[in-house]
Amino acid sequence: MKIQEALQTILSETSGVYAEKGSKFLSFAVPVTEEQAVKTRREQLRKEHYKAVHVVVAYRLGEAAAMEYSSDDGEPSGSAGRPVLNELKSRQLTNVAVFIVRYYGGKKLGVAGLINAYKSACIAALDIAETRPLEVRLNFRIICPAAEQHVVVKWIADVKAIVENTSYGNTCEFLLSIDRSELNALEQLKRNWQIEVESVEEKSNEGDEN
Repeated sequence: MKIQEALQTILSETSGVYAEKGSKFLSFAVPVTEEQAVKTRREQLRKEHYKAVHVVVAYRLGEAAAMEYSSDDGEPSGSAGRPVLNELKSRQLTNVAVFIVRYYGGKKLGVAGLINAYKSACIAALDIAETRPLEVRLNFRIICPAAEQHVVVKWIADVKAIVENTSYGNTCEFLLSIDRSELNALEQLKRNWQIEVESVEEKSNEGDEN
């Protein structure tokens, strides 16, 4: 049973700004759990900043950050959305979208300059965001001899497992969920007692690239 590195998410929206050669890059880091929320916030920013030339976005969604997206919104391919997405990845963030609004200052920055500008604007918003680990609960079926039922019951209380179903007999079964941080405790339970553990599913408490 492999323990994955915990992903992080942000608690509230933050904003930042970066300026380069007259261009201004306004950044907004927003906690989101679905694509529709990203689309809605992007449209709001387009209306609020109707004189801006670009509204770039990148986001990661899901308990395993399985959904990723970035858009350059008319900037040269890979120069805007990709560096923002890479910053989200480097910080192990999920359920977060970053929007960057660009006001053109009259001078071209070149691809390298754009990459630096969009990354710097993204950092300006993320550096002040308060983060916390994404809460992920894992479902397991625990099977044990009746003689060891009391051991499992005590362990359930110790790790604050949520029991969804039980059955009793010569062997006892518990269908339950635990926080991912308790995987080591589950491994120890399995090693020390005659207990079978089956993984059932994973649940989260939070839901094409250019």
